[in-house]
Amino acid sequence: MRIFLAGATGAIGRRLVPLLVADGHAVTGTTRSRDKVALVEALGAKPAIVDAFDRAAVIDAVGDARPDVVIHQLTDLPQAFDATGIVHHHLEDAVASTPGLDGLVLRYGRLYGPGTWRETEPGQPPAVHGDAAAAAALLAVTRGAPGIYNIADEDGAVSIAKARRELGFDPAFRVRE
Repeated sequence: MRIFLAGATGAIGRRLVPLLVADGHAVTGTTRSRDKVALVEALGAKPAIVDAFDRAAVIDAVGDARPDVVIHQLTDLPQAFDATGIVHHHLEDAVASTPGLDGLVLRYGRLYGPGTWRETEPGQPPAVHGDAAAAAALLAVTRGAPGIYNIADEDGAVSIAKARRELGFDPAFRVRE
């Protein structure tokens, strides 16, 4: 598949790009900095410099990439305002504006289809290991049907039974270097 990964150089994105590429996907990865273009290329993705807070730029970048699916792994967002919600809306608008595109994978392995917009978890997210989050996003792209897949380290606060059952998710997954 052609995949647009928002946040390719972030904590999860830099782990996810090699997994997607190794699985045979063509990845366009975003960075907000020209300084990180070489990193995106070294990870195996085509770079797209995008300010995730610029709705028109996000829509244009997704349209230019012509992806089959969009993955949101932007992790370095300001906490001073609803940055996550703004970025989610921009990515969802890009999905809606791109002909033939009907998939959006959001942070923490939540996969949504058209018309299923929701915020991520309320309050603080559960602890998620970056490698496990990357693996869950790959599983959601390759095995998942639209829906919500909670992924986290088992802590009793979040049920990950559906992700285990439908995706084969294992929170103990770690990328081996």
